[in-house]
Amino acid sequence: MPQVIELLKLSPQELEAAIDQTVETLALGEVIVAPLEHSYAYICDAFNKEAVMRLHELRGNPVGVAAQVIIPSASMLAGLSQPVIGVLKDITDKFWPGLLTLNLTQSMSLSWDLGDGGELTEFAVRCPAQDFILKVMEQSGALCITSASAVGNPPARKIEETTALFAYVALTIDGGQLPEGQASTVLSLSREGQATLLREAAITLAQLSEVIPELSAPAE
Repeated sequence: MPQVIELLKLSPQELEAAIDQTVETLALGEVIVAPLEHSYAYICDAFNKEAVMRLHELRGNPVGVAAQVIIPSASMLAGLSQPVIGVLKDITDKFWPGLLTLNLTQSMSLSWDLGDGGELTEFAVRCPAQDFILKVMEQSGALCITSASAVGNPPARKIEETTALFAYVALTIDGGQLPEGQASTVLSLSREGQATLLREAAITLAQLSEVIPELSAPAE
């Protein structure tokens, strides 16, 4: 069994120590379990290929699936994605941190493998509204995530739902029972600033249209 840190029981000083321990664990190439907004996730360093592979194995993802990336702020996009004309800043200012995933063209200088063998030119990224993970990423940089429940199972909203898998992770962050909520909305942005709504979920078409008036609903 991995070490379990119970977030809801930590003093401010203990919280800072837990953040440092989590950063150190990720830097060693380990996979952890931690809460996001509405579910628990497997999380690892986005640039550690072996850790990303283990993350996919834990989830049971098919070969070739790319993990999602999370970052602490939109400022980190400059080192990960190619420049986007127009609306990117307006979108991230309004909806990040939060449940909006952006599909962007990755920078030509990146050497990561998110699970797709490095074949995809786009990657999915968002900035989650979860204070603990945001503070961890301020030190660790970009992380990879996938759901901490087996493929085909509902998202794990409490730590006990993933207990059978904990033997394969180095650290578990217990944030208690997580609230129900929708999945993230997914928006694709081309380098030219053309936006395509791929999935409407937590953030609605109407909300996005306030920033991107020409955006249309996803095809059925």
